[in-house]
Amino acid sequence: MFDWQEFLARRFLGNTYERWGTALIILFSGYLVAALLRSLLKTRLRRLAPVTKARWDDLLLLFVEKTTHPFLFVVFLYLAIRTLKLDPEVVTLLNHIAVFIGFLQLGRWAMAALQFFAVPYTEIKTDADASRATTMRALFFLGSILVWIGVALLILDNWGIKISALVAGLGVVGVAGALAVQNILGDLFASLSIVFDKPFLIGDFIIVDKDMGTVENIGLKTTKVRSLTGEQLIFSNSDLLRSRIRNAKRQRERRVQLGFGVAYETSPAKLERVVAIIKESLNGVNKVRLERAHLAGFGDSALNFELVYWVLEPDFNLHMDIQQDFMLKVIRACAAEGIEFAYPARKIFFEGGVKDAIHALKATETDAREPRA
Repeated sequence: MFDWQEFLARRFLGNTYERWGTALIILFSGYLVAALLRSLLKTRLRRLAPVTKARWDDLLLLFVEKTTHPFLFVVFLYLAIRTLKLDPEVVTLLNHIAVFIGFLQLGRWAMAALQFFAVPYTEIKTDADASRATTMRALFFLGSILVWIGVALLILDNWGIKISALVAGLGVVGVAGALAVQNILGDLFASLSIVFDKPFLIGDFIIVDKDMGTVENIGLKTTKVRSLTGEQLIFSNSDLLRSRIRNAKRQRERRVQLGFGVAYETSPAKLERVVAIIKESLNGVNKVRLERAHLAGFGDSALNFELVYWVLEPDFNLHMDIQQDFMLKVIRACAAEGIEFAYPARKIFFEGGVKDAIHALKATETDAREPRA
């Protein structure tokens, strides 16, 4: 008869078969149960997450999906070897492997958290928030680099490698690199400022100094604007923020100031009628608010009128349509009233009568035709 007690009491690498069996049971049964629970939990959360408004289940689903089978195996391997008496060098090697796998898993969880907060921005498709999506992708990339650098340093530190000199070296290299690429970093931070402060968005019509156009793209270093004449204008982000930017798309109303002149020969009664014509021409016009209409001053060759009104929508085409209709109404009404618009003119008075004036003009023309010595 087979003696199980004698068999289990046998030793292999300093441990009885019974201990080896216990370790294997802990390893494989624990790993299989954990893998099964992971699969069931993932399936359950995939059904639950889309139908709930809460976000915690989405984050938990990401954590579960990022939990790897090697990590689960190493967890129970570590628990199993705790029941065994092994050579210190073997234990050290297994601990190094466990630390490596464990911190890799920690990095994957950190990446899951970054992804959870970044995805709502990186998957934006609308033009209005495309700039934010671009920058959030860049921040996600930089965050990923920092996470994995941190994981690498933690692994080296737990392996007993002194990382203080390495960290100091990285600091020096980082300072030198920052000085070398300070312009690029300036544009990067300017890009972040544009994203979070939102002075303009993609699709906005902006005016920068003498340049103007529609914003097409907001990148990490430059912003691209399509000008009215068709060419593409490229602005450095830092230079752009140092400029005075006028965002025409955020205009709620459009203020319009018009001026025109009538002849000095116009009678006072007709001058009063001009103001009435202006008001009548805008009275009842949809989406227009009249501010004022006045005889504003004496010009060189005209009596100048000034009109100010507001178009209650910022659309430029609507503004031009209203202005055109108004001008045509004023022209028709002034023509019907016999009011003449002024144009540049000068009056010259001659002493001595008409004959002397004609003689002077002919003399002037003769002098102009004769060649000079």
